[in-house]
Amino acid sequence: MAECFNGYIGNRGGIPIVEATQSNAGSATTNAIYTLPCHVFGKGCKGIIVVNFLGASAATVTGVTLSVSGSTRELLSSAGEALTTLTSGYHIIVFDKPNNRLNLIV
Repeated sequence: MAECFNGYIGNRGGIPIVEATQSNAGSATTNAIYTLPCHVFGKGCKGIIVVNFLGASAATVTGVTLSVSGSTRELLSSAGEALTTLTSGYHIIVFDKPNNRLNLIV
């Protein structure tokens, strides 16, 4: 496994702006599921991406799951809690590979 710089790198190579396609809007008993393009997180260990969610989740969901190249991670609030709704449009996400976390900035 490649060594990973543990700090944040600001705007190295630009900030990725990608679209997330919705495969499931979710429900009160299921997560909403969105797919991001392959290699969206590049080689960085920590950083930000801007994601255009092409569809809103259902009014209330149990969480929001992001899928990239067959791997899934739950998208958490900035406080580390499960999201219960997600609007369509542009959102900033912080990724932290060493701690295996994706957080939505609010």
